[in-house]
Amino acid sequence: MSDIQIVDLSSEADVINKVVKDLTDYIQTSVAGNKEVHISLTGGRAGTQIAEKLFTSPVIDSRLVHIWWSDERFLNTGNPDRNDSVVPADLETKAQIHRMPSVDNSTDLNQAVDKASSELHLNTTTRFCDRNVMMDVSLLSIGPDGHVASLFPHHSALSSTAAITPITDSPKPPQIRLTWTYSTLNASEQIWFMATGSEKAQAVKKFLAGSSPEEIPACGVKGKLKTVLYAEKSALS
Repeated sequence: MSDIQIVDLSSEADVINKVVKDLTDYIQTSVAGNKEVHISLTGGRAGTQIAEKLFTSPVIDSRLVHIWWSDERFLNTGNPDRNDSVVPADLETKAQIHRMPSVDNSTDLNQAVDKASSELHLNTTTRFCDRNVMMDVSLLSIGPDGHVASLFPHHSALSSTAAITPITDSPKPPQIRLTWTYSTLNASEQIWFMATGSEKAQAVKKFLAGSSPEEIPACGVKGKLKTVLYAEKSALS
C-alpha cells in the first residue's frame, strides 16, 4: 500500500503514547472549533491501554466528542473482556459514549446488531450525507493473522454489505461478537492502524505489500483522506 503513512516507533509504549497524543490533539482542535468529532477505538492490549489513557484526558470531557468501538464481544455489561469495560463511570455524562449492546440489554445477537446499527446511523447520517464520512478517525490494531476489528481472514463477514454484522464463530475467544464491516470502516476520514510486537511482522509485511483482503483483512480498509500505520520496529522487521 504505497499511499500509507508509516510512523516508525521504538517500542509498544512509544506507539501507545504517540497515538494518544495524536488523538488528543485531533480532538482538541475539533472541540476548539466547536465541531463534533467521532472517534472509533479498538480492543487488544495496546488498544485498551490507549483507551485508558485517552479517558483520563480532559480534552474528551465534551458533548461534542463521540466515542465508538468498531467491534465488541457480546458479553454482559462490565465484563472485563469487553472493549468498553475501561470507560470511567463519570465520563458518561461528559463525552458521548456509544457502547455496543450487551447480553444484558439485548435478548439475542440479531437484535443487538439492529440496535447497534440504528444508533450508528442515527448519529452519523447527517455527517455522512454532508461529508461522506461516519468517523473522523478509526483506530484499528492489526492482528498476527492480519485481522482488524472482528474481520478475520477468509470469514464470511468480509463480504457483508450490512453496516454491522454478527460473528458467531470467531477464531479468537469469545466466539460471539459484533463488528463493523468494510462499508462502515471505510466511511472514516482517517484510518490509524497500529502494530506492535514481532508476532505481527509477517502480517504487516503482507499488509504493506497489498495482499488480498481475504488473506489480510486489514488490506480492505482505507481512510478517505489519510491512512496511517503506527508501528513498533519489531513489527516492521
